[in-house]
Parts: sequence; structure tokens; C-alpha cells
Amino acid sequence: MSETLKNNTDEDVHSGADGLKKENEHLKHIMELILKESQKTIDTVKEQGNTVTRDIPPIDKKLSKILKEQIYPKNNILDTLISIFNTEYNKRQRKCGGVLSTIVDCYQYGVVMGKRQERAKHKTKARK
Repeated sequence: MSETLKNNTDEDVHSGADGLKKENEHLKHIMELILKESQKTIDTVKEQGNTVTRDIPPIDKKLSKILKEQIYPKNNILDTLISIFNTEYNKRQRKCGGVLSTIVDCYQYGVVMGKRQERAKHKTKARK
């Protein structure tokens, strides 16, 4: 899983409308991989007869909302996402689905910060 994520982040950064479309596809692919992996671990926990201790967040609604956003986080936020996903603590948390909410919250934070930075740029241009 982590190998696939690392390979996906090594792509070149594209510019223009075509680049945004490719970046959007890239982000969707990464989030789908994360979803698949987490669903596997949740299914494994259920097969072993253990109960999932935390509520699994309504991930599909959150993801679809996030992926509709027009301003995307920069590569360093994607790296942060991957590092959060790969930490030992979260490998243990995956069993109870807690890592999903962490990843989605981190991604949402990146989108919000991107929007704030865009607004700040527009305000400084307007003042000049």
C-alpha cells in the first residue's frame, strides 16, 4: 500500500487546466487506495470476531465533499497525509477506523488552508 502511494506522489507537477484535471485524478486515486486499504483492515477485524470499537465515519460523504473542492493542497500536504497514514500509531488505529477520520480531517485542513491563502493573495492585490 505505502509503495503505491509513494509511487503516485513522484509524478511531475502539471500546469494549466489540464494539469488541474490530472492532479484531481491523482488525488482521487490516492484517496481510493486509502479507502480500499482501510476497508480491508475493517473487514479483517470483523472476520476475527472482534468488534470495531470506534464508529466508522461516513467516509463516502466526506470524500465526495472534499473531492468537489476546486483548490487542492500542495504536494507537501500529500506527503503529510502519507506520513500520517504510515505511522505506527495509526497502523494500530486502522483496526478501529480512527485513522480514516484523521486522514480526511488533514485533507480538509489542507483544502481550507489553500482557500485562505488564495483569499489573502486577492486581498493584497486589491490593496496595491
